[in-house]
Amino acid sequence: MRDGERLARRSARSRRQRRALPALVFLLAVAGCDDAPVTASPPPSAAEAPADEWPAGDWLTVDDEREPARWLAERFPAAPGSVPERAARLGAALDRAEAVYHDTRRMLANRVAQVAEVSGEYGSPESPEAVLADLTLHPVHGGQLWFGVVSQAYIELRRGGRSHAAAVDEVRTRFAAGETTP
Repeated sequence: MRDGERLARRSARSRRQRRALPALVFLLAVAGCDDAPVTASPPPSAAEAPADEWPAGDWLTVDDEREPARWLAERFPAAPGSVPERAARLGAALDRAEAVYHDTRRMLANRVAQVAEVSGEYGSPESPEAVLADLTLHPVHGGQLWFGVVSQAYIELRRGGRSHAAAVDEVRTRFAAGETTP
């Protein structure tokens, strides 16, 4: 085989790999969205335990019967307002987020809980309401975004030392026109 043929084959393989990389990243991002987290024991069903007795570290699973807005309100009780009031506000915020993101309501709630917890770990605890208000974005080119990608970018920025406000500003710059939904 001549050097020219080898170079042409290597170049063609490199182009195929470059084209396949975005598809692979997309598939990996999508593949994890609806997988239930690994748990030591199955989560209680609605018939087994009242809503106020679910463990705080629990996540909403694919077959979970809990309403995501109420689950968030109960999981973060320190935010102002009663659980029913907060669940109503969170429900409206999740409605707005569902219009912008591909993620299901359950996945949105799980990611919001994750971001709220990470914010607390880095010194500025944010309520689920604040997380949804700050990270529900208008996509730059229309269409929809993946909240998992947006929230992971936020988390990585926080891990890198950015404040909540700085991380939100950078995420907005990267993914949106710069404003949250009304």
